[in-house]
Amino acid sequence: MFYYRLPGETSFHSTGRDSKMRAIDFVYEKLAQGKTSELTFKEYAAPYFVWETCPRVARLLDEGKNIGRTHVSKSRRLLDLHVFKDSRFANLPMRDISRGDLLDLRKRLRPTLGLNTLNKVIITVKTVLSEASFRGDIPVNPGARVGNIKYDQAQRGVFTVEEAREILSVRPGEMKTSLLVDCFVTTLLCTGIRAGELRALRWGSVDLKTGRTAIVEAFKGEKEIGDPKWGKKREIALPSILLNRLKRWNKESAYNTPEGFIFSDLDGHPIGQTWIRNNLQRVLKAADEKEDLTFKIGDRWLTPHACRHTLNTHLLAAGVPPLLVQTFLGWSSQEQRILTAVQRTYTELRLFRIEDVAKKIDELYGVKEKVVAVDRG
Repeated sequence: MFYYRLPGETSFHSTGRDSKMRAIDFVYEKLAQGKTSELTFKEYAAPYFVWETCPRVARLLDEGKNIGRTHVSKSRRLLDLHVFKDSRFANLPMRDISRGDLLDLRKRLRPTLGLNTLNKVIITVKTVLSEASFRGDIPVNPGARVGNIKYDQAQRGVFTVEEAREILSVRPGEMKTSLLVDCFVTTLLCTGIRAGELRALRWGSVDLKTGRTAIVEAFKGEKEIGDPKWGKKREIALPSILLNRLKRWNKESAYNTPEGFIFSDLDGHPIGQTWIRNNLQRVLKAADEKEDLTFKIGDRWLTPHACRHTLNTHLLAAGVPPLLVQTFLGWSSQEQRILTAVQRTYTELRLFRIEDVAKKIDELYGVKEKVVAVDRG
């Protein structure tokens, strides 16, 4: 057995190693850990959440996991604005940080930040501490068991089946808007697609003959494009309601090449997040103001993502198998834990087809219009 004594210490410690070379490696690791522990939080976290230098980003990418540049840059901004400017926490040596220090930081920041932002700041700090612990740079993770502050979050609204039908029945001419906006709203309601996925849809990913669409890209911010959330690339079948309108829009679009974005501005650039929010509200307001419709916005929080939750709710209520709904919408198990182990093992998906989901949506939201023949193969 080999023993060691670190600089400044008077007593010896066992390495727990019988091999001299392994004992030497153990001591070198201890020395490196000691140097890391002497760094302040600000010094240690300096390379974190910078795409080119972040140890956590590099590790996740090596492991084949997904992490977006936008998420990384937003986390870095939280560090710069709220953590590094708090000298009491930022200048603490890594070896001395305790759970109480993290709670004290949260207490100091609380008067100036909203609870949602505050939780994100603390999560960012906890991520750095967790990675440091994972790498053995600190002996324990002081961020463990520090939870989020709970608060009453606004409940996202959903549409009833009747309301979805009414919204889809409002024609472009009646609300003085374009076929582009009509297709955009119909796509949200009839596919439950995420806004980032919708922005990245290209004409080349849609087969207008078979009605099949591949969802393989998503915007992570205004400009960054990558895989869909959780890496859930998928192929879906389009309801006839949507397919009819896309065919008409394809004939009018000036950017209908395979690489062209389906939803683009006058210059061919993909529509932005603000455009999506504003135009959905325009359509909802137009439906709200039509005297022959019963739809009313009221005090509901109706966002683009509400269309996704709406479709999910209606499909499950209509008896579509949960696993098929999960496949169609690209839910991950982390987002929607509706499947038991028995369901995952024994659901006979071969008895159902993705086209059946599209047919069910037509039944639910069917708007009386001439149906274009679809070759489902």
